[in-house]
Amino acid sequence: MLQSLCQIIDSELEIGSQRYFIENQDFDLPKDDKLFVTIREASSRIIGNNVEYNYDIETEIKSVFMQSTIEINLFSITNEANDRYQLVLMSLNSAFTKNEMVKLGLRIDFDNQVNDLGFIDGVGNMKRKNIRLFVYWTQTKETPIDFYDQYKIIYKKES
Repeated sequence: MLQSLCQIIDSELEIGSQRYFIENQDFDLPKDDKLFVTIREASSRIIGNNVEYNYDIETEIKSVFMQSTIEINLFSITNEANDRYQLVLMSLNSAFTKNEMVKLGLRIDFDNQVNDLGFIDGVGNMKRKNIRLFVYWTQTKETPIDFYDQYKIIYKKES
């Protein structure tokens, strides 16, 4: 899901896939003055958990409906992060994004707040914008069912 969000954002930012970093991976921050983006799943919660049975094909269908809080951070030494964060917001509401959401089974909602976190790194250092999203998604898994009446039970006589 995070890789797909990077592709969606890059449809507007057009900075290239090598400028996106999924957090909690081993990477070094770029030292140049160009814009780069980090993305992470800050938290997630289960909204629904369901099990259905299809007796015609003897299959159990398990599904979980989740809400994930995604944080997108834009970094740059220049003012590029401050000047271009609106493009991220635009990319998340584009026709391309809507088609991708249908394909991936996602729904994206905004937190309606963009935070300026540049002060954390010190004055005149890194410019940083933080955008929080809520992504709703479903995952489904089908597994065959082994019915108990299909097993042979062998009784042992005690001697």
